Amino acid sequence: MMWIESGFVFAFLTTLFWSISNVMAKRPAADMDRYKAGVLVVGGGIIPSAILYIIAPAAIGGSGIFFSFISGVFLALGAITFYKALETQQTSNSYALVVVQSVLVSVFGIAVLGQPLSVISAVGAAICIAGVLMVSTTTGFNLNRKLLPALAGNVFWALSWFAADYAISLGSNYVAVINVMRIVGTVIAIIAYIAARRPSRAAKPAKHRHSLRTVSIGIAGGIFSGMGNLAFGYVAVLQFVSIGGIFTAFAPALTAVLACLVYRERLTTMQWFGVAVATCGAVLLAFA
Repeated sequence: MMWIESGFVFAFLTTLFWSISNVMAKRPAADMDRYKAGVLVVGGGIIPSAILYIIAPAAIGGSGIFFSFISGVFLALGAITFYKALETQQTSNSYALVVVQSVLVSVFGIAVLGQPLSVISAVGAAICIAGVLMVSTTTGFNLNRKLLPALAGNVFWALSWFAADYAISLGSNYVAVINVMRIVGTVIAIIAYIAARRPSRAAKPAKHRHSLRTVSIGIAGGIFSGMGNLAFGYVAVLQFVSIGGIFTAFAPALTAVLACLVYRERLTTMQWFGVAVATCGAVLLAFA
C-alpha cells in the first residue's frame, strides 16, 4: 500500500508546486513581457530535472527523444501565449482556464484512443466549459477577449503533455523525458524572444533594467513548475493519474486564493462561482 500513499503525496505536491509557480509567473509576465517570462519560467524548470538526471542518469530512446522534442515545442508555445494574457490579466481567472486541459484529455481519449463516451465525461466536460465561460466574463457578462491567449496556452500545454505521456509510455524514463522537454522548450522560448525583438537604429536606451528580484521570481517559478512536472510524472509512473487528476483539479482554486493573498486580486462573485464550477467539472472528468 506504500505506492498508494506515495501517489497521494506526489499528486498533492503536483498541485502545490504548480499553484505556487502560477502565482510567481505573473511577476515577470507583467513587469517584463511574455517572451522574457517564457525564457525564465520554462528555463528555470530545467534545474530540478537536470539535478535529478545527474544524480540518477536514465535512458531515453530515439522515439522518446522525438516525442519529448514535440512536447518541448508545445510547452514553449503554451508559455508564450499564456503569458500574453498574464501581461494584463489577473492570475486568478487566467489560470482557472487550465481546466480546459481536462476537457481536451477526455476528448483525446474518445477521439484517438477509442474510449467510450460516458455520461460522467459528458457532464464533466459541460460543467468545465460552463465554469470557463463564467470565469471569462467581465462586468455586464461580456466575454473578456484578453483571456483568449490563456485559453490557447492551455491547448498547447495539453498537447505538450500528450506528447510527453506518449514518450513515457514507449518506455522512456520520465525524468529524461521532462529534461528533454524543458531544454527544447527553453531553446524555443529563446528563439521566440530573439525573433520578437525589433532592433532599431533610432532606438533609445532603456530607462531601467529589470530588477534582479523579478528575474529571480521568474526562475523560482520555473523551478516550482519543473518540480510539479517531476511530481506528476512520478504519479503517471505509479499509474495513479486518475487520483492525481482529482488533486490537480483543485490547482485553479488554490491559485486563485494564493493570487488574491499575494497580489490582492479581486474576482467577481460570478468568477468565483465559475472557478468552483470548473473545479467540480475537472473532478468529474478525473473520475470518468
